[in-house]
Amino acid sequence: MKAITLWQPWASMVAAGEKTVETRWRQTPYRGRLAIHAAKYVVPNLPQDLRDRAEFVLRQRLDEFPRGAVVAIVNLYEVVRTEDYNPSAFRHVWGDFAPGRWAWNFTHIVAIDPPIPARGQQGMWEWNEVGYDAK
Repeated sequence: MKAITLWQPWASMVAAGEKTVETRWRQTPYRGRLAIHAAKYVVPNLPQDLRDRAEFVLRQRLDEFPRGAVVAIVNLYEVVRTEDYNPSAFRHVWGDFAPGRWAWNFTHIVAIDPPIPARGQQGMWEWNEVGYDAK
């Protein structure tokens, strides 16, 4: 299965269904199931309001969010230029909608609990799905 790695708290916000759009510097022709992997690192210097919001949504401290693991499976159904996208104010806080970027839109988000340890990579990569039961 294809996968992408996101830093925390972005990965957990996807798993919680709070972040349904991932903004990236490039587009992809790929559409379909996509694993969301939480990087081993938390975003450095995360603004306090985003930290507070993420901790409120997940009801745990940011340093307790899963890291180095696949936390969700989503359906990547659409990729559009940020210039052609009109994000709601809520979505806007979870992505960089600057001109020249791409909005990757997710549906059918399924959180994986417990998260499955995996080694992430930059860009889109292949996850071997060891430990994942698609029931």
